[in-house]
Amino acid sequence: MFIIGYVTGFGVIVVIMGEFVIRYDSESVMAYASLIIAVLFGVLLGYFVVSMPKIGFFALGMWLGIVLALLLNNAVLYKI
Repeated sequence: MFIIGYVTGFGVIVVIMGEFVIRYDSESVMAYASLIIAVLFGVLLGYFVVSMPKIGFFALGMWLGIVLALLLNNAVLYKI
């Protein structure tokens, strides 16, 4: 459960920071700071998911649904 929460939190923060904060001309300190914030948020969300298992199972179902949708899209639905 911790890994599900960690990956979800880390991924969300990396996407947000990569889209809105870090630019091509940004200093490397900004990239490292964003990475540290993403790791800390991932750990916080991982702990939160472990302490509340219903949210963890929801996140697990969300990720499995995304993976299943991508597999179906690549296997069969691209022909439509």
